[in-house]
Amino acid sequence: MTRNIKSEQEASDWYDKGRVFHDQEKYEEAIECYDKAIQIEPEDIESWSDKGLSLFNLKKYEESITCFDKSIQIDPEYLYAWNSKGLSLNMLEKYEESIECYDKAIPMDPEDAYAWNGKGNSLFGLEKYEEAIECYDKSIQIDPEYSEALYHKGNVLKELERHEESITCYDKAIQINSETDAWTNKGTALTELHRHEEAIACYHKAIQIDPENVNALFNKGNALKFLGRVEESQQCLDKVKELEEKE
Repeated sequence: MTRNIKSEQEASDWYDKGRVFHDQEKYEEAIECYDKAIQIEPEDIESWSDKGLSLFNLKKYEESITCFDKSIQIDPEYLYAWNSKGLSLNMLEKYEESIECYDKAIPMDPEDAYAWNGKGNSLFGLEKYEEAIECYDKSIQIDPEYSEALYHKGNVLKELERHEESITCYDKAIQINSETDAWTNKGTALTELHRHEEAIACYHKAIQIDPENVNALFNKGNALKFLGRVEESQQCLDKVKELEEKE
């Protein structure tokens, strides 16, 4: 009994150390710690799932799925693992399989805004835009402050060329969380409506947040060129070229 308690504590210590490394974005080191914990406690569901998360952040999506599958094998009702597996499959563009995961997760907790948003993203990947909007709406209904769902809904509306509606979504997302991508995509929607000055202001804001946002720089350059502001346009496009050469 004493040895079991000692082993459990040792596994817990390795897990906690892994969490610290993960929070520091030292994912390789985190994985090493989770592996130590799993070696001691092979059924440690949190070590398996958090190892999967670290692998996901390293863009090792197939390996992350293996970890999430192990978590699900230990506990088929483990909501976090179903959602995380769904996200990994989405990144691999395996949208149908991703939706199956979210369809497992949602009945476990119908009020999980994250799962509805994830399902919406996979439906978007399949170009099932109206169904995607329904999922985003459900996510936003559950959590009106969920900026990601608002942003993603904006992207679908933009794809459907419902630009005014997409701008409304981006504005709500920005109000909650002022992110560079939302500003960039709002600028794109404004460009489609030929509101170039407003679009430039959005691209400028996106670049302030992330000076290496190539899309915002490129789009700003094109919008400036359209307005005949050739010198300013060229400065943006030169910056794009500089950043692309760095990669």
